[in-house]
Amino acid sequence: ENDVTTTVKLWTRKRESTQSKVSTLATNKKKWGSWLNVHTVTVVVKAAHTANQSAIDTQGENTASAPQLYVPDTYWAVPTVVEEYPHDVGAFTQGLLFNNNTFYESTGLYRKSTLRQVSVTDGVVQQSVALGDDYFGEGLALLNEMLYQITWKENTAFVYHKQNFSLVRTFTYNTQGWGITTAPEGTPEYGQLIMSDGSDTLYWRDPSADFTVIKTLKVRRMVGAEELPVNRLNELEWIQGEIFANIWLTDTIVRINPATGLVVGEIDCSSLEPGNKDANVLNGIAFDVDTAALYLTGKKWARLFKVTLAAQGL
Repeated sequence: ENDVTTTVKLWTRKRESTQSKVSTLATNKKKWGSWLNVHTVTVVVKAAHTANQSAIDTQGENTASAPQLYVPDTYWAVPTVVEEYPHDVGAFTQGLLFNNNTFYESTGLYRKSTLRQVSVTDGVVQQSVALGDDYFGEGLALLNEMLYQITWKENTAFVYHKQNFSLVRTFTYNTQGWGITTAPEGTPEYGQLIMSDGSDTLYWRDPSADFTVIKTLKVRRMVGAEELPVNRLNELEWIQGEIFANIWLTDTIVRINPATGLVVGEIDCSSLEPGNKDANVLNGIAFDVDTAALYLTGKKWARLFKVTLAAQGL
């Protein structure tokens, strides 16, 4: 095989003395381009390196045969709707995942919380189990054919067989429960559950050891030269070596480097229309690893969207 020659653009921050003073995230977003120097460089990739390494990303995931979701190399991205599906307006979506051509969804609110399997094309609930009236359902993750559903203030996680929703066991934990996800096979984190509690902290937990915390990670966003905490981390989804997280009460999804906790990009979802006046906030991220399809919805939204990502204009 031949060497590959290509050009890439690199962005570096301008010297502190030339940066605009930024006081809010919104201003940061608009003035991002004015902070940066842009350099175009030529890179030669040696054939041996290309052949051996192109199928493995920096997180250790083998991507040789799997399609990849296109993520623009700009910091800000926006979703482009590819397909639109009906979504139950009574579903207070707290957790969403995609597996074997179906959605699994955790819904919240006291006396209304459920775990459900939902048809993609028509939104029909194919099977469902209700939580007790004293439980407020939250995030949902799938690991080894088991569904892990956490609760808000009840410090309880429920584990179900994916096939028939029979309850296998429960776990307890000492934080609030907001979002939960797990890394795919081929990653060092496989077999661990990653959980948020509404703060700026992510918790790696071991489901084989009574939900024991393995490590914690503080999530930070660069604003100018400062690293600022990212609070209200909600629904989580591991996507191609990154953790995507809804930020509660916003239309923003952040992309988190799971090794450093730094936000590497943000997705502005304000263009998505819920389709009903009684809709609540954006919350719900699902990813199909077989087709690299990304799905987004919100609490009590009438619509669920299949989207691609594109760079947001500066």
